[in-house]
Amino acid sequence: MRIGGTPWDSEVEMVIACCILTALSCLLMIGKVYETRLHVEEVVGILRARFETAGKFLQEHFVETRRKSGNDASSITEILKKLILELEAFEKTIKLSS
Repeated sequence: MRIGGTPWDSEVEMVIACCILTALSCLLMIGKVYETRLHVEEVVGILRARFETAGKFLQEHFVETRRKSGNDASSITEILKKLILELEAFEKTIKLSS
């Protein structure tokens, strides 16, 4: 925090981005844990839509603004890519078990 209690903008942005990525990770984990109790094809479709929306939001409101200001945002894009790869692996296991 800055003197006077004003938070750094970059810290607030990073917290928001991490919260979004954590929510995506939790949704993916819920899908995996409750796979036998859910209609998994529908779950994967919903997760894909949410991941796409979150990715666009992060790209527009976080990654691009960080790049313009000269800051590195590669960690956020890498985490999102890893989550998408996990979702694709989850989708493949569903197709194999069908």
